[in-house]
Amino acid sequence: MTENQNETKPPPLWLTYISMLFIVGFCGYCILGPSAPSEKEIKLKDELKYLDDITDISWWEVDNNNVYICFVTVPSDWRLVLQGAALRGNARIGFGTHVTALVGEKNGWRPGDGGGYLGMVSARHGKIE
Repeated sequence: MTENQNETKPPPLWLTYISMLFIVGFCGYCILGPSAPSEKEIKLKDELKYLDDITDISWWEVDNNNVYICFVTVPSDWRLVLQGAALRGNARIGFGTHVTALVGEKNGWRPGDGGGYLGMVSARHGKIE
């Protein structure tokens, strides 16, 4: 081999480190998914399972310390349902809990998705705000 021929050189060390970090991060994302449920979410889901027994509720969902309840038909005591969920959630996780009532929205609705919501209730320190 002559001196004029191209010799392959290894990539710089910093590039190797960045590549490895990217690969490790990507593998972690693939294993854990977009976001693993927080401890608050797990506790709230466990505490609010009773919502499954309310026939007026089509679905409910927990996102961190926010709870979304979608009603098929709006019961006359819908605000009490929200208050009860907020107080029970607050007591269970020891953190402010926000419950939003929806009507006829698709599962996965979040504020800013368009459409409105029926109402919202928050509980902190064992009291409705």
